[in-house]
Amino acid sequence: MGTEILIYIAGFTGLLFLLRFFGKSLRFILRVGVSTLLGGVLLTVLNTFGAAWGIGIAVNPFTAFLAGVLGLPGVAALVFIRLWL
Repeated sequence: MGTEILIYIAGFTGLLFLLRFFGKSLRFILRVGVSTLLGGVLLTVLNTFGAAWGIGIAVNPFTAFLAGVLGLPGVAALVFIRLWL
């Protein structure tokens, strides 16, 4: 029973060390991931309501990433590029 407690304490200490060591990079990766998901949602909403005007942007990881990271200016740039090409 005593060795189990020591193993749990060692595991918890190791987990705290890893979170402290990789915490900032994990937070950045999580933030980019959430932004990409929100960009995909934004493009889906644009495709739903923009269909009446013939505006549609393909929803793929690249366009979702651009829309998520750049926000509304990124979506506007994607629409402009789509209409221009």
